[in-house]
Amino acid sequence: TALAQMNKTIEPKALDMLFDRVGFHPVGAVLESETVALFIDDREKITRDDVDQMVGRTREDAIFELTEALGNNNPGRLMTVLDHLLSDAVHPLAIIATLRNYLRRLLIFRSMQDREKPLWSPMSSNDFQNSYLPALKETGLWPELLKGHPYALYVRFNKASQYSLGTLKKSLILLLEAEFRLKGSPVPGRIIVEELLLSLVQLQVSSADQQ
Repeated sequence: TALAQMNKTIEPKALDMLFDRVGFHPVGAVLESETVALFIDDREKITRDDVDQMVGRTREDAIFELTEALGNNNPGRLMTVLDHLLSDAVHPLAIIATLRNYLRRLLIFRSMQDREKPLWSPMSSNDFQNSYLPALKETGLWPELLKGHPYALYVRFNKASQYSLGTLKKSLILLLEAEFRLKGSPVPGRIIVEELLLSLVQLQVSSADQQ
């Protein structure tokens, strides 16, 4: 894990608080745990107080939770997180933009997996980091999307592999239609975004059933 590589450990209660604030988002958990590990400097164990000081619940956290709930086909969680975002005065168009970036990345990663070289297959995070990712970077494809923490990329590539290209393209079409409605329809933004999220979940479930 990220903490083990930094020669750090974490108290169970501190780990619970971290997951509670990050929302069980793997990428967010890795990044936040690294931040806390740097904060404690020479100490080896992260405490609950350390996490409380360094890890806050922000709008970005909630947006991470939204995409995580979408990826897990969890409509109940989607509606809960959406309610939190709207209660925090996040504009529906900002939510749409976040979803667009999320789905666009999945589409690009999924298209990379259809290349003959490097060959994509289910693999461990170590194999991804040490073999697949370096070979993919050598192709020169989408270099700006291949930056960042290797484990975060590993999670995204695994998620992308669960969808067909057709499903991701249809998802982006649904999103574009929702964006047009937000900009020119008298229907409340909450309703439009709720309908979009439920439609995306239904599309993903239908696609999974056909595979």
